[in-house]
Formats: sequence, C-alpha cells, structure tokens
Amino acid sequence: MSNNPLSLPESTIVDCNVPKNAFYKRESGSRKNALRNFLTDSVEEIRWLYKLHPSTLHLAVGTQVEEIDIFLCTLKEAPYDTEWLRRMDALMPRPSLFLIAYEGCIDLLIFPRSRNAQGAMVQTGRMEQQIGVDLMKSPISIVGYSMDAVYGNLLGQLSQLGTNTVEEYLAKSDLRDQIHTLRKKCDTLRSKMRKEPQYNRQCEIRRQIRQLENEIKRVADLL
Repeated sequence: MSNNPLSLPESTIVDCNVPKNAFYKRESGSRKNALRNFLTDSVEEIRWLYKLHPSTLHLAVGTQVEEIDIFLCTLKEAPYDTEWLRRMDALMPRPSLFLIAYEGCIDLLIFPRSRNAQGAMVQTGRMEQQIGVDLMKSPISIVGYSMDAVYGNLLGQLSQLGTNTVEEYLAKSDLRDQIHTLRKKCDTLRSKMRKEPQYNRQCEIRRQIRQLENEIKRVADLL
C-alpha cells in the first residue's frame, strides 16, 4: 500500500509507525492488559498516515476540532472487534479516522466526537463505518474552510448523511437513530400480530403499526 492511500494533500502525510504501547499505556486497570492482548494478538502494525491540521491543510483553526489523525491498522486476521478500536480512539486526545486493512480489504471507521461542557473531545453517538472501500476511487475528500468544517464533512461522508458541520451531523444522526428505533418497534409488532389469534387484536396491532410507519415517514422527511 502506498504512503498516500487516500490521495490526500502531500502536506498531510506523516506515514510513520506507531508503537502499540502508545495506545495501551494510556489505559488503566484490567483494561490495559486486555487492550495490550488485543493489539498483540490481532494487530500486525499501526501507522500514523496523515495529520489533518491547520498547518498541513492551510485552513482556519476550528473552535471544536484542532486536529484529525488518520491511522492505518493492519490486522492479522478477520473478523475484528470494533469495541477495542473504540477504546483505542477514546484514549486519544483528538478525533481519529481508522483505515482497517485485513485479507485484502479496507474498511473506514470513525467514532464521532464533540466537545463536552468541560471542553474535552468525547465520543458522541455510534461508530460510522464503510466496509470494503475502493481506495482507487478516493473514498474521502477534504472539504471546508476550517477544521470544524472538515470534520463535519468527514462525518457526513462516512455516515452518508451528507452533513457539513458537526452540529448538523449530530442532528441527522439523532433522526437516523429515531428511525432505527421506530423500525424495531414495527418489527416487534408485526411478530406479535402474526402470533395473535384474535382478529380484533390483530386490527389494533395493525393500527399501531400504521401509526409507527407514518412517524417513520415524518422523521425520514427531515433527513
């Protein structure tokens, strides 16, 4: 793999090996040994590929995001446990994007972050993932005039929500989660209706499903 697999500006390339203890030394207690075992048993190599920063992109400083680091994690085998990657990300002081290389495939993972009341960048919401990306098609691009805009746009690309700011991403992500919850409720009711022997109860459950479907449509129209 080239040292610029995402075809990003040359000024952003770092391409250096990252010792595995750079991650697990930040962990504490029993999770430190567990993370060390994961990195030792499952990860072949970690490389810091890119540093997205005002100085490397010639962009304005962000009020939320100062820097985004992009890492390449080459795995020894698949499948892999994304929860350990979540822990690795949570231990880092800045937002990170991970390229996961395994068995000839590349996945992109990002764990969205936003600033809390204390000013720390903490994980917010669920992981965004693209599986089996084609690097020849330049799967991500740098868009925006500030680091905040670049990050919001990256979240929009990885999530396929098309957002341009972190705030917009969080709002649309919440709507997406609402739709997911409503669909699960519909599936539960459909299963219940199939088992219900009484016709009048079937009609009542069918009415509830229609209400949920209308709510799904209403929320989807906001996306």
